[in-house]
Amino acid sequence: MKYLLIPMVMGFLVSALARENYSVERLALPEDRDLNGQVDGLAFLPDGRLAACFPFGKVYLYDPADATWALFAEGLHNPLGIVAVDNRTLIVSQRPEITRLVDEDGDGRADLYETLCDDFGLSGNYHEFHFGPVRDAKGNLFASLGTASSGDGIRAEVRGTFYFNSERYYNDPALTPEPFSEMRAAFNRRRPGRMYSSVPYRGWMIKVDREGTMIPFASGLRTPNGVGLDLEGRLFCTDNQGDWLGSSKLFHIQEGRFYGHAGSRAWEEGFRGHPLATPVDTLDAMRTRACVVFPHGIMANSPTQPLVDSTAGKFGPFAGQLFVGEMNRSRIMRIMLEEVGGALQGACIPFYDGDGLGRGSNRLAFDASGALWVGQTKHTWAGGSGLQRVTWDGEMPFEVQKMNLTGDGFRLTFTEAVDPVIARQTQTWKMRRYFYRYHEGYGSPQFGKTDVPVTDVRLAADGRVVELVLAEMAAWHLHELKIAGLKNVDGRALANTFMVYTLNRLLNDTPPVPENQRAGAGRVQLVQPGLWGRGAPVSRRPGTVAKKHPLPGVHEAELATMQGAKRAGNSSGFYGAGFVDFQTASGSYVEWELPVKAPGPYHLYFRYALQAGERPLKLIVNGREIGEPLPFPSTDSWSTWRDQVAEAPLKEGMNRIRIESYGDSGGNIDSLRIEGIKEP
Repeated sequence: MKYLLIPMVMGFLVSALARENYSVERLALPEDRDLNGQVDGLAFLPDGRLAACFPFGKVYLYDPADATWALFAEGLHNPLGIVAVDNRTLIVSQRPEITRLVDEDGDGRADLYETLCDDFGLSGNYHEFHFGPVRDAKGNLFASLGTASSGDGIRAEVRGTFYFNSERYYNDPALTPEPFSEMRAAFNRRRPGRMYSSVPYRGWMIKVDREGTMIPFASGLRTPNGVGLDLEGRLFCTDNQGDWLGSSKLFHIQEGRFYGHAGSRAWEEGFRGHPLATPVDTLDAMRTRACVVFPHGIMANSPTQPLVDSTAGKFGPFAGQLFVGEMNRSRIMRIMLEEVGGALQGACIPFYDGDGLGRGSNRLAFDASGALWVGQTKHTWAGGSGLQRVTWDGEMPFEVQKMNLTGDGFRLTFTEAVDPVIARQTQTWKMRRYFYRYHEGYGSPQFGKTDVPVTDVRLAADGRVVELVLAEMAAWHLHELKIAGLKNVDGRALANTFMVYTLNRLLNDTPPVPENQRAGAGRVQLVQPGLWGRGAPVSRRPGTVAKKHPLPGVHEAELATMQGAKRAGNSSGFYGAGFVDFQTASGSYVEWELPVKAPGPYHLYFRYALQAGERPLKLIVNGREIGEPLPFPSTDSWSTWRDQVAEAPLKEGMNRIRIESYGDSGGNIDSLRIEGIKEP
């Protein structure tokens, strides 16, 4: 990373750029060699001073009255959000904890650094960001925890429970230090998906109540870089495109809900197994959909903090709506929500686009005058740096104020009366629809792209409301509207002409998700990990759900490492999400890598099926062949399953258990169950 040192210059830097009715100014940052120009948190104190946190762990206060900065706190670790409680108290989300900073003696510097919550895990993975916090009217705090990246592993020491191979381990003397070191090495060799959750509660929204108790609030998040509350106290967060997210999204977060990213399921109460082993169709049925989807590369690539317009009209005609920053381009978006069928959905539209606005708008805050302050950052990705202020000139902008669903199309409410001649022409309104596929892969192209003709235009008597009648309505699709050449009655052009409505539910009789939009449309692809690694797809009938083995200590074969064999599901009677089908005669194998807490002799139960004959397999444990090959005689059919039992010594810590073919292929292998042998 290259760091830009910015000398302090009092006051605002000169800026003459603006969009109509709004202007943007750039503010000089503190003269501090430890800063790199990036701003990662903003909040206004009751006395009007601005608190800002910076990537290298410092918090400064800016006094607009004399345009000066003063250091308030330092020594924090990657703070990514800040809340002002009063003129002497701030709350910060830094990487390891939520911290209260208090200036006890009134000298302008924090004297007390108090841990409010650190009851979540850390593995040392660079991507385990901690976003937030926000504080509701009851004093509860909410923050979001990012998942870890497969581009990095875990460190020699983790904080909290460690989830590995379907088990949770916490401060177990049997696993420290050497057994845990082996387990860690195995984990780092085959990480569980592109973004994973090996410690609690990565991929979750957490709640911290006034007593400091942490409550796991909602799961299924990936990189939720933005948390916000609206005027009604509803909780929102943005999430960034990636695995399990076809495009970036805005979620209405509700307690107990799952929002789609599989990795976080490791921390669901009672969950056992590999998060990625759950069939995609099952996850699809479990998840709560986004209230707004941001079309990737069109509307946003990396949305950031949602901030409600709490200015009561001081920032223009958008009171109560949400504004959302964007990292990759010089854009701030505006969100127009409504409730349909008991859930929120709505439209996103550019608000400020270029015209002097920098890239990387990561954190937002309104001051008492109604100006919007914008902190910009990049963290080595696309983005920018700096601090800017967006101000309204008090004149009414010509904008789409609201977009609402109707029974046969959409109702657009404008801030000013539209030109009736232009508005009544159907060619003024260009609509198309599409959707993004929900799947484990990174992102998604647009599917089902269809132009939707506008067949009629209805104009209200005051000229401010236009109803568009569509040739057809389709639930579970994004509806993209482009407005061509529209002006108001005075001939002024519309400021923003492009918007996208996330139409999940119709006003009446919303149909099920269409077949071509199901997560596993066509052949269901259940992408399975090989012991937290990545394996090949397993072909299964649509709608099939994995069946759990009734006994404890079972390790599915389709989740193991294999060579010369493939995962399959074209039989019946197996447990889990499939089985392993040997493909070649000599040297093909299935290998499990499993932790054992105590050394000793163990029984190994290999569940298998074989239609005819006998296909012996070598048993190899920790690189040493054990006894004679196991016989694996016929079970009479490919759907009749039996156990082949063997005895082998296992060591404390990680063990590699392999069955390998020689001279002939093997049968179908469903699972391995291990059971300690008790002394008589």
